[in-house]
Parts: sequence; structure tokens; C-alpha cells
Amino acid sequence: MVAQALQLRYLQTLTTIAGDKNPTIASPMPMDSTTSLLDKLKRD
Repeated sequence: MVAQALQLRYLQTLTTIAGDKNPTIASPMPMDSTTSLLDKLKRD
């Protein structure tokens, strides 16, 4: 249930940002994905 609430809040935030005539939208990236990507880049 918490994950669904976070997803809903995320979508609400994107809707708010999109309505502000702002050309930039920042999208969060999960830390576990970021960490594994950085680890892979360090190995290569």
C-alpha cells in the first residue's frame, strides 16, 4: 500500500510540474539502480 501511495504522489507531482509551464521535468531514480549503474561503470 505504501508503494501505491508513493506512486500516486509522484504522478500528482508530475501533473503539478507539467501545469507550471516549466520546460524541465526532473524524474527521480531509485538509489539501488543508481548504485548498481555506478558500480558497473567503475568496473569498466
